[in-house]
Amino acid sequence: MTEGLSMQRIIVSDIFGRTRALERLAAELGNKVRIVDPYGGEPMDFTSEEQAYDHFMAHVGLASYRQLLSAHLGGLAMPTSLIGFSVGAAALWQLAAHKGLDNITGMLLFYGGQIRHHLELTPTIPVTLVLPKSEPHFDINDLAQALSAKENVEIISTEFNHGFMNACSRHYAKEAYQSYVQALGDMGAQYCWSQLHLGSRNSG
Repeated sequence: MTEGLSMQRIIVSDIFGRTRALERLAAELGNKVRIVDPYGGEPMDFTSEEQAYDHFMAHVGLASYRQLLSAHLGGLAMPTSLIGFSVGAAALWQLAAHKGLDNITGMLLFYGGQIRHHLELTPTIPVTLVLPKSEPHFDINDLAQALSAKENVEIISTEFNHGFMNACSRHYAKEAYQSYVQALGDMGAQYCWSQLHLGSRNSG
């Protein structure tokens, strides 16, 4: 945290990209919140998660998204806090392990399941991971245990499903969304979103 200075805030989207729902989230979190997405800001208007996933994998992919984010985040002029969702969270996790992250104060990463493929990495900045209650392809408790042993990592375990913060997702949970938005909105402008305190938390 940088005391006394306002924090620039950036949201990194999931496979749905820049949607009206994500724009609404950004507006609720403050008028200076930027959005970075895999599609250059072009609204895609996907009708299902399956369609969004297929398009993302065919036209972008996680490695390219990570490179896009690296370009966007290079040379930031002021302290910057990041939120990432799903593939956005996984891409940011890989970037968090790099040295020389000038002015990135920390990251708040929601349900980045692909992080499990990069457990060899350890962040060089504070990272808080918000985990869903379960995932269909792996044991979320095993992931939480592996991550909580790392430096600069904190875990928030939830009782909600992957996608609970996204109104476009079948697992959207309105009350949980509202709780997180309120908690994030209540944080002062000088605080990094990685310092969020809500729900069950384990320190790394």
